[in-house]
Amino acid sequence: MQGKHLTQKERFYIEKRRGEGVNQATIARELALPRSTISRELRRNTDPTFNGVYCCRRADTLVRERRHKPLPNNAFYPLEPHIQNFIRQALSTHSSPEIISGRLHLEFGISVSKNTLYRYILQERQAGGELYQQLPNRENVTGTMPKTSNQALFPTVLVLSIAQLKPSLNRSLATSKLTLFLAKTRSHSC
Repeated sequence: MQGKHLTQKERFYIEKRRGEGVNQATIARELALPRSTISRELRRNTDPTFNGVYCCRRADTLVRERRHKPLPNNAFYPLEPHIQNFIRQALSTHSSPEIISGRLHLEFGISVSKNTLYRYILQERQAGGELYQQLPNRENVTGTMPKTSNQALFPTVLVLSIAQLKPSLNRSLATSKLTLFLAKTRSHSC
């Protein structure tokens, strides 16, 4: 049972049975849930403005609001101003949040997930900001990572980096591998 969320139907059942005056233990038994789950649901999701009466629709709203509220440790605002400026600068060059997240880790040793960056861009857009326009795929600013194809762009960068790091590498071999890789990616993208 650990980690299970109550469904709308279960919340409706709790509301109905509480209205009939049935106690928490009986409701828990009927739903095959621990008593603590029912107790916690009633304690956390009964709106005080409803005078102690549990409402399943209001409970669902409260749960959704709580779920979308970022945790204090994961919020964007505690970052130092120079980090925020770095992120804005990287976005201005149309770098994706995935790339920015990796660069923050490499250059500053801090971890900011790509989802946190997407969430920040979404919040900034809802506040009237224009950071979202700097995204490579600006149509998809939903607060989650955009869907991408299975084709990864990193191997191209990797091949070029190896050729740049080892100048003694046979250039014709590197060129043929790069040509082969690009041919494969073009055939997959069609």
